[in-house]
Formats: sequence, C-alpha cells, structure tokens
Amino acid sequence: MKRLFKSILLCELAVVVCAPQGSFGQVPPKNDWAVLQSLPVGGKVDVKLKNGKTVHGEFTSSTDYALTVFRNRGTMELTRNDVVQVYRVFSKHVGKTTLIGAAVGTGVGAVVGAAGNNCNNASICIVPRSASIPIGAMVFGISGAGVGAVVGATHHNRQLVYDANGP
Repeated sequence: MKRLFKSILLCELAVVVCAPQGSFGQVPPKNDWAVLQSLPVGGKVDVKLKNGKTVHGEFTSSTDYALTVFRNRGTMELTRNDVVQVYRVFSKHVGKTTLIGAAVGTGVGAVVGAAGNNCNNASICIVPRSASIPIGAMVFGISGAGVGAVVGATHHNRQLVYDANGP
C-alpha cells in the first residue's frame, strides 16, 4: 500500500510539472513595435534593454520611437533602439492553481482509495472500503493543493509582446 501511495504521488507530481507551459494563452513573439500601443495604460511590464538590464514598471505610453514606463522613481522614457524585449506581466493566481491542484488530487485520491482497497475475507483490512475513498480523496486533495500552491507561486506569468530580434 505504501509503494502504491508513493508511485501515485509521483505520477501526480509528474503530470503537474510536465504540463505544457506554452499553451497558457501566450502569443508568438513579435517584432512589431506598433503592438506596444495597444498595451493597457497602467499595466505592468518588464522591459529588457540592450545593456542587459531589465526595467520593471507600469506602461504609460508608446510612440514610434520610444516607450514610457512609470517606476517608483518617476517616469522613464526608453528609446526603441535600447529596447530588446517587452513582456506584459500578469498577476499570479496562487489561489486558482491551489484549487485546481486540490480538485485533481481529490479526484485521484478517490480513485486510488476505491481501487487500492481490495479487502476480502483472507486479508486483514486496516481501513474499510467505505472509509478508504474519503481518506484517499482527503490525502491526495491536500497534497494536490500543496503542489498547486507551489506551481502558482513559482510560475512566471509573463507574455512576450515585443522582441526586436524576433520573427
């Protein structure tokens, strides 16, 4: 039973870690500067510069020659020649990924609880079948919530909207 629990927990972790990251609403990189004018004013952006530095701030405006970003020290104007990449930054949804992990874990736990308890008259049952399903759902639900919280906290929610070297 212990081996079954470990193998299923590892499978659950592998599914979450190996999920394709590119299918979460990202658009292909663009080298069209005009797309920056459609960014929402006040939205968070990360701007990578040619000198290797990254500017974090709120998008203010964009012209054909420059990008204006508001930082805690004031407004900063970045010329088009200095900008390599612009990312739109989205808020992290730790609660959402935690709930998804808990739901997946609960479902897997219920299935494992139902399938893993093959008690018959010849074997000794520690937990009756009627209790193994809710116990499995609870244990895997909690572990799934933990995995979801870690994924939500470490997942980068950035979308590349401009790449000077892109296609």
